[in-house]
Amino acid sequence: MSSLTTALATGVPAKSRRARHGPHADHLAAVAAHLDLGHAIHVGHSIGGGEVARYIARHGSQRVAKSVLIGVVPPIMIKTASNPGRLPVDVFDGIPNAVASNRAQFYKELSVPFFGYNQAGANVSQGTATTGGSRAYRARSSRTTKA
Repeated sequence: MSSLTTALATGVPAKSRRARHGPHADHLAAVAAHLDLGHAIHVGHSIGGGEVARYIARHGSQRVAKSVLIGVVPPIMIKTASNPGRLPVDVFDGIPNAVASNRAQFYKELSVPFFGYNQAGANVSQGTATTGGSRAYRARSSRTTKA
């Protein structure tokens, strides 16, 4: 199978997202080894992008032809002893309840930091903020409220 071009898309199940980065990279390595993949294209979106990067760091690039990281959310978003300036994990744990109680308000408020409009000197585009919040609100509610 190693002579074929293979793409592996990496995602992280919603129930596994709570500050637990790392084991998914090892699972990806096990799958690549089991399938005897060589020169695969590894694609990761959001937290999955961080796992692709971690996979390469931990297991090397012998089985990697290319990697594609899309909208990566690195684990450094969570406050730890080595990253004291980040957000407490409670912020992330509270998201499902906030979405469940008032989705429209949650996404309206989320658009401000999401687009960086809470940063000093930010050029706020009300259209972008409104459209971004509106698009997020239109997401399937069952996919935005289950943790």
